[in-house]
Amino acid sequence: MLNKFGVIEQLRNPSIDYTKNEKMIAHYILENIELVTNMSIHELAENVNVSPTAISRFCKRIGVPDYKTFKLSLSTDYHRILHKQTEQEKSTSSEKSYLDEIISNLKVTYNQDQTKVLREVAQRINRATIVYVFGIGFSKMAVESIALRWTYIGRPIVVINERDTGLEMVSNAPKTALFIGISNSGNSQDVHRVMLAAKDRGITTVSITKYERSIISELSDLSIFTSNMHVNDDLRSYNLYSQLLMIDLLYSEYLKISK
Repeated sequence: MLNKFGVIEQLRNPSIDYTKNEKMIAHYILENIELVTNMSIHELAENVNVSPTAISRFCKRIGVPDYKTFKLSLSTDYHRILHKQTEQEKSTSSEKSYLDEIISNLKVTYNQDQTKVLREVAQRINRATIVYVFGIGFSKMAVESIALRWTYIGRPIVVINERDTGLEMVSNAPKTALFIGISNSGNSQDVHRVMLAAKDRGITTVSITKYERSIISELSDLSIFTSNMHVNDDLRSYNLYSQLLMIDLLYSEYLKISK
């Protein structure tokens, strides 16, 4: 009886104690699968140098009733494996493309050389009595990254979770506070509204957006930019890596001045 994995796996099955002739048949078939799917029983027998009867016995030995059924099963298995390999290659290619996009984004972001503004923002964080950070969507993960880094070294960060709470917070904040708004597009209406309230309060504002004109970058006192490379809209997390890179660089500058 043919096992559930198919005829090709049965040919490779090490638990079958093949005779010398059977080993020759199995080896030839595995080395020439595509050719064998188009061979008659006599052609296969001639190529392996055995009799057609030996081929028939071999088919029964691996659980296939006859050579015709064997060829059909072999062809089905072969094309199933080819399809699986093709899908795996596509997946590998897609993963490589994804990785290449991330690396390109990071390189473009890093090569903008924003050391001066990063140092200035680090100094503002160091002097501020309280720091508010707000972002939505994927940018919210960047917000959490800031909170984790600075809290780890004993510099608490206030994370704003939604617009209305943020409006209330910054409207009553001391003027020595600092507000950081994060939006990849730079056009988040919620982040813009809270930043506008912070500006009205006289609070210094910082934006982290992609490198192009936007309502948030133009409103903020200091702007940190990430790559503005276009990416697939279904894979917007690309931009998060660039935001995290700039946050790491900002954190590095902060550590230099806070010692």
